[in-house]
Amino acid sequence: MFVKPLDESGSVGARRLDDAAELHAWAEEAGSRRFEVDEFLRGTLYHVDTAVQDGEIVHAEANAYLHPCYEYVNGRVCASHTLPDDHPARPSLLEFNRRVLDALADKPRNGAYHHEIYQRPDGSLVFLEIAARAPAALVPSTSRIRWGLDIEEAHFRLQRGEGLPGSRTEGPHAAWVYFPKAEGRVSRLDRARLRSDHHWQWNVEVGQTTSAPQDIRDFAASVLLWNDDFDTLRRDLEVLDSHTAVITD
Repeated sequence: MFVKPLDESGSVGARRLDDAAELHAWAEEAGSRRFEVDEFLRGTLYHVDTAVQDGEIVHAEANAYLHPCYEYVNGRVCASHTLPDDHPARPSLLEFNRRVLDALADKPRNGAYHHEIYQRPDGSLVFLEIAARAPAALVPSTSRIRWGLDIEEAHFRLQRGEGLPGSRTEGPHAAWVYFPKAEGRVSRLDRARLRSDHHWQWNVEVGQTTSAPQDIRDFAASVLLWNDDFDTLRRDLEVLDSHTAVITD
């Protein structure tokens, strides 16, 4: 099973429970805080980010995570990338997203929605969660690069009663990566060699003592990257996925 608190984000308080004994032990410590208990899913995790004006979808695009977000606290990067127009999962993700939004009769009529969807190995889609907010991390930047629309800015514009920009130019494929912190003293910082254009930002420095992250917001380094060639972008993501950016003693 997978448990997560109802009042948090960024995988705070989330845990995977592998058997009944772990479930009972967790329940003894959970206290009065409200949790949801879900089936543990395997597959690919996607996010669809949508702008809604007067209750109607005016922009929606699909993105894929490299790994489920919870893997970040286990030392894996958190990352997602935009999907190309001809990606086989894109049409079904956008249609699934539309059906979910249609089912929410009392949703806010203006703003952005961040919707996470699992695709099982057999291709079936499973609703994970949806939030009436813009996506976090560097997703607004990848949205701006790829679709000419900063989804976070769009969220606030729509809430103010403004429309979206009239002319938007589609750009290169885009992705972002967060590297988790590690236990120990930082002895070296190492950038990966990438073929895509990118911006690298450090959030730690040599000599600093760091701890393993408790949530996704606690990152050691971030990378924003973009490329006209989707295959090259994906290869660079694989490089970053296997790269150790921060070396600790």
